[in-house]
Amino acid sequence: MQFCLSTLLEGQTKLGGRIILLECKNIPNLLQFYNTFGFQKLDRDYESHELIQLIRVFQQDEIISIHA
Repeated sequence: MQFCLSTLLEGQTKLGGRIILLECKNIPNLLQFYNTFGFQKLDRDYESHELIQLIRVFQQDEIISIHA
């Protein structure tokens, strides 16, 4: 996950943007895994078959550190 986030931050320098949105199955361990990396579940009503949407916003200090 650290590699993925680093790659996204590097891409941010070229493309801009601060928000990561991902979808995953509603599996408690998987949701907890993403939560440990700062992802938050979008609060809405999900159908039983629907993927859960998670969001993470890069903080300014994360973006600055990759530019330094």
